[in-house]
Amino acid sequence: GLSDYSKMSNKLLDFLSNRNHPCRINAEPLANDTFPIVLFSHGLGGCMEMYSQLCAQIASQGFWVVALEHEDGSGAFAENDQGDEVPYKRPDDSPYSREKVLNFRRPFLKKRVDETTNALDYILSVKHSSRGDDCVADMDPQLKKVLQAADRSKGVSLLGHSFGGASMVMTVREYQSRQAHDNTLGSPVVSLNVLDPWAFSLEDVVLQEGVRSVPTLSILSESWLQNRETEQVRQLLQNSEKVSSFYAPNSVHASFADSVTWLPGIVLRKFYMRGLNEQRFETIRAVAGGCVQHIQSTLALKSDSIREVGLEKAYHQLEPYSVLEQLKTSEKSNSATQQDRTEEPSDTY
Repeated sequence: GLSDYSKMSNKLLDFLSNRNHPCRINAEPLANDTFPIVLFSHGLGGCMEMYSQLCAQIASQGFWVVALEHEDGSGAFAENDQGDEVPYKRPDDSPYSREKVLNFRRPFLKKRVDETTNALDYILSVKHSSRGDDCVADMDPQLKKVLQAADRSKGVSLLGHSFGGASMVMTVREYQSRQAHDNTLGSPVVSLNVLDPWAFSLEDVVLQEGVRSVPTLSILSESWLQNRETEQVRQLLQNSEKVSSFYAPNSVHASFADSVTWLPGIVLRKFYMRGLNEQRFETIRAVAGGCVQHIQSTLALKSDSIREVGLEKAYHQLEPYSVLEQLKTSEKSNSATQQDRTEEPSDTY
């Protein structure tokens, strides 16, 4: 998947197949405890395992984190429920433009929103009693234990990177649309967290209306502060309500993903996978801390655990970002400056 998406030789990526997953497989949830729900959406060229560091950091602070693997053809790898691989779907070779992106990615966004709402509707609607008397009879025992650990009483926090950020914006709108048509329905979304949202893929009406009512955290990489698509990001944030906005100094668009740790720093910086002055794990820890603080404040949770692991200190490395002020200009020597491109943004390379 990654080889096909990045157009790199399989041999260059073989080392990844020898790496262990950083999370324990089939770990037992803590007994007699439940945790607030966070749903994560990956970006173009990603998959559910491309953000294991970020999701694990957030989960370690007492959250039930679900990483989706979208089957819309925008990921480097995905399998459908029949076990068939879903290949990455490339745009044609015509010149890159907003009209091209909107027309090509519109069905992708719809598919992603459908997948996200279906997952949430299932998580929130199926009963998973710890006694086992009202659980689905044929459910996998391990899945049953995991679902029992989800705290449905506190709603759901959405988190997404790049195209995943755009997807979560549209998911909020979908639930609010449902609520508008039936005022007896309540939206389960209590907070939105977007990392380098790919606002360029969102329709003008979405940018003009922004995100309404839902507390929103935006964290941008330094490379996302100034590029040819910054105006759409600024428009989305400026027209949204209840927005807390930051940027991560020295970071690039790929700094949120696991790929920032794959290779030696000198190689990562050469391929714009890590900022010139960015340290290993620096951005991921800061972003995880920011998301945890935002979700905790939204849910009025009080916890000292964030200080115990140093995420609070990492969080304070983020800088405020105001869409009403002139954009900060990166130094020319900083590799976070994004190059002009003729293709869509890559979230991992």
